[in-house]
Amino acid sequence: MTHEEIPLYRHERRLSDVVAVVRSHPVTYEQFHRHIAEIAAKIQTSDRGTWIVACRGLYTFSVAFLAVTTSGREVVLCPHFGNELDLFSDAGVILDDETSLPGVPTITVSSQPSTDIPPVTEIVLDPTTRVHLYTSGSTGGRSRFSRPVEKLLLEVDILESLFGEELGQCEVLASVAPHHIYGLLFSILWPLRAGRIIHGERLFFPDTLATAPSSALLISTPAHLKRLVHDMKPELLREKLTSVFSSGGALPPATASALHDALGFPVIQIFGSTETGGVAWRDEGSWRPFPVVKIAASAEGQLLVQSPLLSTDAGLSEGWFKMNDRVVLQEDGTFAHQGRTDRLVKIAEQRISIDEVEATIMLHPKVGECRVIPITHNDNIRLAALVEPKGEIDERTLLEELKHLSRSKLPPLSRPRVVKVVKELPRDTQGKCTESAVRALLKDAPLEEDSPREPVVVSKKIGDASATLIWHIPLELAWCEGHFPQYPAVPGVVQVRWVLDTLRQVLSLPLLPTSIEALKFHSILTPDTECVLELSWCTEELKFSWSLTGEERRFSSGRIRCRE
Repeated sequence: MTHEEIPLYRHERRLSDVVAVVRSHPVTYEQFHRHIAEIAAKIQTSDRGTWIVACRGLYTFSVAFLAVTTSGREVVLCPHFGNELDLFSDAGVILDDETSLPGVPTITVSSQPSTDIPPVTEIVLDPTTRVHLYTSGSTGGRSRFSRPVEKLLLEVDILESLFGEELGQCEVLASVAPHHIYGLLFSILWPLRAGRIIHGERLFFPDTLATAPSSALLISTPAHLKRLVHDMKPELLREKLTSVFSSGGALPPATASALHDALGFPVIQIFGSTETGGVAWRDEGSWRPFPVVKIAASAEGQLLVQSPLLSTDAGLSEGWFKMNDRVVLQEDGTFAHQGRTDRLVKIAEQRISIDEVEATIMLHPKVGECRVIPITHNDNIRLAALVEPKGEIDERTLLEELKHLSRSKLPPLSRPRVVKVVKELPRDTQGKCTESAVRALLKDAPLEEDSPREPVVVSKKIGDASATLIWHIPLELAWCEGHFPQYPAVPGVVQVRWVLDTLRQVLSLPLLPTSIEALKFHSILTPDTECVLELSWCTEELKFSWSLTGEERRFSSGRIRCRE
């Protein structure tokens, strides 16, 4: 071992000790090391300098990942290899099944290592070996970020210093995929480095927890934990789990509270990203930065981070990495999270919080989850919602109730124009609902018509020099969007335009106004109002007057001079 190499393990062990459990069968360090050496030997006979690790199982992934890194080759992690093959055209692929990829060299990690390969006693890693990871794409496209092995090991050492003593030597279960930064660190590298037994298959369904070992650590996500609370009895959760970690998204307060009640201890939540690595943690209350992380807030309230854990290609501004998260810094060095900046969308010059729209939809008792995204229709930005119902529902009734809820709780521009109900939201291997998957499901969903821009003519009576029309002002009138958010009012200029348009229709003349006289707006005209428009005119002089009134009040009046 040279001075540049880093030993993987930081604990005493014998080759006969158990490192993993695969399909209820224990795997010793001797078998594990033999497996790694077998795959490493195949890698070293290849001229490929980069290898895509696409193994699905946690154990086979561990074998493949360590085989590549001990061989001094670069690693690409991806759960769905496709675009990655295009980006890394000179890469090989390591799988744990017999998938055929024409023209691409592949290595398959078998279920058992060859007995002909002698095991090594120590696993050592080159600290400069680069690991390429991809963001989940939950708020847009997937992006690649890289970090050397030494940064990954530094982070797991920090995790052990923070939580290791309390965890002890529990076994580790995971519902997350190891192809993202959270799963790689928490379900693979941290347990291996600290000497905790890992379980070789992911905990895909909550009911499989019943056959898991007691007193285990669970590495999970908000989506999985929500199902866990719903499907599992509290006494079983208390028997099986001694600690739970959650990351990959915000853990709903109701889920966190229910788990705390069921388990008797709070879930430890991790805040970070592919670009930054871990930034902060909390069990309850505000977020506490990791010991090596410095934080600040920009003038706009965005979180700024300085950290030795940052990806090597994370863009910095004056030494800080700006995250797409809005925060409020506390005097004790912690911070409160206020939502994502990339969850704000601008529609008709108004900034709309998608988080607030989703929270409003979630108020409906029959909505289990929802995801709202911006879409473009006829060059206009609108919101669209994908809804996962809770329990048995009548879809048509739910859609009508959601429309009513949106109208009663949200200003017009914040109301989704497309709403689609699906059995379950689409989720990736990290438990995240990506924007691309949502957009694909919403692609053919019908768009609710844009808000009307004209009054509804209930009746009209036209004479030789006068006319009387009864109007109903639509509740969803487009002109009231943003005028004003809490107290919608029909703008005065719109009322004048309606009068002119009505005169042109009644008289069949292409009237062009030259002046407006005695213009008055007596009281506010609001949506969902019935009113009476009275018109009179002198066609020879092209002079017109109007009065717009309600049952007990007058809204506007004036005179218009026109030319043809």
